[in-house]
Amino acid sequence: MVLVSIICLLWPFLLPNPAGSCDVGGFEPDNEGLFAIADSLGSGVSRIRLIGWGMTGRSAAGHDEPAGMVLEAAAYVLPEYDAEIEEYEKGAVRQAEAVIRKDCLEARFICQDGNISSSTYGSSERYILADISIINGADGNIPDKLTHIQGSLLDYLETNTESYGFSVTYGTTFQGRIETDEYERIQEYVFRKLGGRITEGIRNDSLLSVSGYSPRLGKSLETDNGPINLNIAFRYNSFEDMTYMWLGTPVIAAEY
Repeated sequence: MVLVSIICLLWPFLLPNPAGSCDVGGFEPDNEGLFAIADSLGSGVSRIRLIGWGMTGRSAAGHDEPAGMVLEAAAYVLPEYDAEIEEYEKGAVRQAEAVIRKDCLEARFICQDGNISSSTYGSSERYILADISIINGADGNIPDKLTHIQGSLLDYLETNTESYGFSVTYGTTFQGRIETDEYERIQEYVFRKLGGRITEGIRNDSLLSVSGYSPRLGKSLETDNGPINLNIAFRYNSFEDMTYMWLGTPVIAAEY
């Protein structure tokens, strides 16, 4: 299931929230700065994706069923939109999904629980996930919209989860294939603009990915090469003759 794959991706960034509160300011990237940098590259920002997830029991409003929890989450984070809901059950696992597709926004709120051993919640373990994509169009100020949605999502996770993860990813494209020296110029430009440094990376014939750290961004992950909270990746699509670029903090939360 999609929820499981995203949880595995963000697990290193699961943040303890034992008192029901957390320093949200520590997790808010410089949206305006990041957007401006990404929008200055290639064809400009085409899509922004926010993913937040957490382990939870009963919501602050008292909901303990997946359907009630996803509807509450959708109404809290995106109160101006109505959500459609679907429910699934397979064996001991239950899942509910609230979906919003409106204007330049796509959002999914998923709650999944099952009979998994958990010292916190007894015999059941429950996760809630928010996956929100903002498609860059002509309606409104994207950085302001991003900041508003991000703040609401972090507030919800802080109030309703024991621990949570969070990531923002920007996507843009370049026509044709980018040469190696251009890859390097772009990644160095991004890190320089953010006052950061590259600490590690991987490369093959069609994919380049580098990670590093910027003090202007929030939560970081400790690695053998030092902390990272900024991830940049490029992939060339020969069918479309297009190079895709993703810029994520603290990691890229998108398929590439």
